Amino acid sequence: MNFKKLFAKRSAFSARRGMTAVGLSALVVAIVIFLNLLVSQLPSNVLEADMTDQRLYEISDISKDYLKTLDQDIQFIILQASGSNDERLSKFIYSYAGLSDRISVVEMDPVVYPSVLDRYGAASDSLVVICEATGKSSVINFYGYGIDSMIAYEFSANAGTFVESSFDADGQITSAIDYVTGNVAYTVYAMTGHGETDLPDGVRSLIIKSNLGLQEDAVDILKQGLPADCDMLICYRPTMDLAADELQLLQEFLHGGGNLVLLTDVTDLENFNTLMREYGLEMQQGYVADPSRYYQQYASYYGYYCFYPRLSNKSDITRNLTSNAILIYPRAMKEATPARRTIDTMVFMATSEDAQLYTDETSYTTGFYALGAMASEQTDGGTAHLTVITAPMLIDEAITSGFSSMSNLSIFINAVTECFDGVNNITIEGKNLMVSYNTVPNTSYILWSIVFIALIPVAVLVTGLVVWLKRRRL
Repeated sequence: MNFKKLFAKRSAFSARRGMTAVGLSALVVAIVIFLNLLVSQLPSNVLEADMTDQRLYEISDISKDYLKTLDQDIQFIILQASGSNDERLSKFIYSYAGLSDRISVVEMDPVVYPSVLDRYGAASDSLVVICEATGKSSVINFYGYGIDSMIAYEFSANAGTFVESSFDADGQITSAIDYVTGNVAYTVYAMTGHGETDLPDGVRSLIIKSNLGLQEDAVDILKQGLPADCDMLICYRPTMDLAADELQLLQEFLHGGGNLVLLTDVTDLENFNTLMREYGLEMQQGYVADPSRYYQQYASYYGYYCFYPRLSNKSDITRNLTSNAILIYPRAMKEATPARRTIDTMVFMATSEDAQLYTDETSYTTGFYALGAMASEQTDGGTAHLTVITAPMLIDEAITSGFSSMSNLSIFINAVTECFDGVNNITIEGKNLMVSYNTVPNTSYILWSIVFIALIPVAVLVTGLVVWLKRRRL
């Protein structure tokens, strides 16, 4: 045999194979680099999955639907010192911006460029939301002790210090975009002077997120009169009646196109009742129970007095709600003949026809009762609205925090925003950051943990073992 020729042929063949292997390796490397560059341009909401128990990075359907209608360019400016980034906030902001081509994000270090704080009227650790089309901007603080921050703190008696209580980036950002792109401005005041209860923080937050300009200080209309910029008054759980002068002020306010929201469970406030009767609503004596709609699991505590109301599909306030509400010890109303034919009344929350109105522990009358109604009237000053809810526990913090899946807060904020044109109802609640004991992590987290900790490693080991056995036999 001519070994020289044989080795020459083999060398040429090996060389060709080597060149082919080198070429394929180079092609694979080029493809990998290209794919890495391509994937690196994808937004974080595509590349990453939310594995947190609280679903911190999950963006609500309300925000997603809102961004689909966004028709103006928005710029996010992150004001934070380099190296002090809160990864939770950074991830959320970029994930949020990735949902719309209209949103761009810029990071600026106030340490390097201190003038930016004066330029935007903001502090470090904040997000500035700007719309050039309207020339409006809004500043959202990253951290704070109130209801206007992305991460809120509250005092913990157990820890003896302030701890993170809620993560509200979703609601704050959507609200800010709605503000900078909108051209309407309304002012809302809470009433005081009649033993009213302060509005719960969660309710105040939802009103502010709807960009309704809720004033921090309540107004005593007897002492201060009605503010000139007042578009709506909210009276929450009054325990004392209106003075005659106050009744006249409220009547004039409504006759001029004003808006009043009254949540009351006291039946013998005569001047309040007079105002209600003018608009076709009459308060009933006693508490109402509903044996056909009560919550059985709470019957041992409240009997038939804890029930889910009938929500009207004819009212914009309750038409699109996907869950029901929970009411405890509500009062009742009946529709009456209003003082003027120009007044229209719509009941949006009521009992069943089997409800029982107890005047004492043994005496009751059966029938249909209104629990929430809105009376409207077209006046020379605009459309006036008197909204009455006879179940103030609807927005009590003990109820809304314990039954967050219920539509209680949505009913209230819908009733508020229904009075105004051009106002978007942004009812996005913050996510709880308080430590929860004896709870089971969310199922998504458990499933992904099983996949990455158990299934993938086992699959790799089994595959390797099978390949090794096959090669050994060969």
